[in-house]
Amino acid sequence: MHEQMDALRALALKHASPDWLTAYPRLAIHVGEICTGPLQGMYEPMVCFVLQGTKRVTVGDISLEYGCETYLMATVDVPATGQIIRASPEKPYISIAMRLDPATIAALLLDADLVPGDANGRGFAVNAINDDLLDPVHRLLRLLDTPADARVMAPMIEREIIFRLLQGPQGAMLRQIARSD
Repeated sequence: MHEQMDALRALALKHASPDWLTAYPRLAIHVGEICTGPLQGMYEPMVCFVLQGTKRVTVGDISLEYGCETYLMATVDVPATGQIIRASPEKPYISIAMRLDPATIAALLLDADLVPGDANGRGFAVNAINDDLLDPVHRLLRLLDTPADARVMAPMIEREIIFRLLQGPQGAMLRQIARSD
């Protein structure tokens, strides 16, 4: 996994921009070279894979820290405070965020014959990245090198990532998105 993480970090740094945007509309890359103070904002349904560094997010009275080889999944719009707590110019905070599309999730639930989840739980959680999830994330990021391929392949790989998330520890939480659409 470490070699793949090194390759992912290199790709993320190559495609990072100051506005975090990429050629694929639901994918953003964030690179931060310094620790930050608490920054308030609205977290939308998304999954954020941390490749390096550590971030703390606080929602209400719950704080979660997530760092290298983990991901944060948010399945509801929620006001939150985020803070990069481990980063430096030599080892910046690097993350890849993919916005979760309710229509894509609902279609995948139909295709996989899964039922939408119950709307209980807090709507955000941190989990470890495994190889089954890391592989399609790596392939999605590599597509940024080939925009012509990305138009066709990126939606399929996005579905694969969502499918892997549905099979993971927060699959029921992710299925809530289909119920809210």
